[in-house]
Amino acid sequence: MTRVDHSATLEVVLDLHCEVGEGPIWDSATSTLLFVESFGGTIYRFDPVTKQLHSVKVGQEVGVAIPRHRGGIVVSCRDGLLAVDQASGVIEL
Repeated sequence: MTRVDHSATLEVVLDLHCEVGEGPIWDSATSTLLFVESFGGTIYRFDPVTKQLHSVKVGQEVGVAIPRHRGGIVVSCRDGLLAVDQASGVIEL
């Protein structure tokens, strides 16, 4: 039988007021959380250790952001798939 710890608490770490924030994915390579603001066309990367939040606007609605093995992320969007390099800001369809 597994024992459940009921003493855990929840804490709000970001209060972005997204219209439709979705698609949270943990990027184990960078130990950060990726998620998107669908209607706003924004990709977010949150570092829970440093509490830093980085964002990139792609200029159209997005569905999900997925980390790439060789760096950067792939984003589903209205026009197809985007390759996004958050460090340089380069976005390619």
